[in-house]
Amino acid sequence: MPRAYQLCRLLLCHVARSQQVKVANSLNQDPTLDLPNPNVAAKFIVEVQPVKEVALVAEADLAYWQDRLKGARVFPYNQQGKAAIVISATDLRSLGRRTNEFTIGLVVCERPAADSPDAFYLVQAFNSSRLFAWIERIFFATPYSPGHICVDDRMPAQIQLADRAGTIFSVQMNTTATPTVSRDELWQGKIYLPRLTADSRKAQKYFVAKLGGRTDIYPYSPKNDTLQISARNGQPVFQWLLESKLVGKEWRVRSNAVHARSKSY
Repeated sequence: MPRAYQLCRLLLCHVARSQQVKVANSLNQDPTLDLPNPNVAAKFIVEVQPVKEVALVAEADLAYWQDRLKGARVFPYNQQGKAAIVISATDLRSLGRRTNEFTIGLVVCERPAADSPDAFYLVQAFNSSRLFAWIERIFFATPYSPGHICVDDRMPAQIQLADRAGTIFSVQMNTTATPTVSRDELWQGKIYLPRLTADSRKAQKYFVAKLGGRTDIYPYSPKNDTLQISARNGQPVFQWLLESKLVGKEWRVRSNAVHARSKSY
């Protein structure tokens, strides 16, 4: 066998092994947000499966959200000097009706040290059903409003929230994205709720949620993915996202998730 041919073959084998190592390392890349499961015990009043879920994990200015949560009994988790925010949309059937939800959750710590991701704080939520949004507000004291919600877990995944004036929030993955991690996840913990009054002496209400399923994690690409946020007078949360300089970090996509919740305490 000619020596030149042998050298070419060795070179090609080396390149192939290098590519395999790169792929393996990519698939084992640590997620941006890795939440430990607090496994809070609870009696669930609603459990739904399958749920199609697309989430954008993002970071924002920590000081801004610390100021926003003044008076609350939870504290924005300090993730390397940034606040961690998860914006999620779901497609599910509940009580015999198909519905979509859109939630904005801030990762929080239950101690002022803010050094552990203990729970979520539900900044704002929307439901495609006016009835379900009303039930959430009245019976569970959750910050729900009605909205037009679109979510697609197929590639390229996307989330959209709109009102009568047009799109409020939209994010779409690029067509060439590939997952860096695919794994089973389960998180069962507290989701704290905004106070309905400014009285800080009252206990911070919460409910316990179970969220999990097979999860595909993709890196967020500022260059190739698209993110649009529009401020609304009636929904200040989107102005807060803009003012706190929200930046996408990664996608989490579940095509067969389980969602459960307890009553509000």
